[in-house]
Amino acid sequence: MLNENVELIEKNVELASDLDTARTEQSKGIEQIRKTLPRTDEVTPQNSALMEEIATSAKLPVSPAEPWASASPSFGVMERPCITLRGIPAQSNKKDS
Repeated sequence: MLNENVELIEKNVELASDLDTARTEQSKGIEQIRKTLPRTDEVTPQNSALMEEIATSAKLPVSPAEPWASASPSFGVMERPCITLRGIPAQSNKKDS
């Protein structure tokens, strides 16, 4: 009977230790949430404004080449390609003699 009591006491000590660990982890989680909520209140209006800006810009017609042209000034956007798909010049630069 004494051995049974010792085993039960050991189990209770282990459970109490587990409960203390869980309590500590829960307190840390609550503290993280407490620190994060004010930041969320700041970021939400910013996200809303960005989404409105994206929605507005999505409605504007944009040339597929525009982002590339503005990304590097050394590249230009041509109205018409210099060569055709077969490699034959689309426009001859030869002067008639």
